[in-house]
Amino acid sequence: MMRQVPNFLSVVRVFIGFAFFFTFPSFLSKVLFYIALFTDLIDGYIARKFNFQSRAGEVLDPLADKTFFGLVLIKLYMAGILEQWFFYLVSIQYSVYVVIVALYLKKHFDFKANICGKITGTMIALVSFLAINNADPLYLNLACFVYVLSMSVSTYVYWKNFLTQKKAKLMVAKKHLYRDSKND
Repeated sequence: MMRQVPNFLSVVRVFIGFAFFFTFPSFLSKVLFYIALFTDLIDGYIARKFNFQSRAGEVLDPLADKTFFGLVLIKLYMAGILEQWFFYLVSIQYSVYVVIVALYLKKHFDFKANICGKITGTMIALVSFLAINNADPLYLNLACFVYVLSMSVSTYVYWKNFLTQKKAKLMVAKKHLYRDSKND
């Protein structure tokens, strides 16, 4: 039961995203935002500290993050706080991410977080935080710019890892095919 705590926190983060969506702008929505950030920090810590890592958690945690921040960004865009270009760019990036996850799962590839993805996640949290707290547009735009840079690098790294793993699996398959044809 305790092994499922990190995954449970990830699922809770999705529900918090919907609660945020329906309560923004209010003090409650800010509290929900901070609770969601805390669950994101604590689920990974618990998983690593107590060796509760799982393949489900590898996929569930980032998808919960994308769902939560997707709902936050939709609401911030609807409220006129985020620029249209940024909203559409993040939407495209999130869509690409979901495709990458689907390919990883379908083809049984390793799906591990990388430092670029962590920076990108931190930047989207910072952009959301600044937007929710009506920060100076200069700071918000700067955070958006850094997000775009980190998102570009992160997406490249995930695709590169996927293609490298795919190539390695093809090489193994060719080797087995060659060996089997030699034995005939």
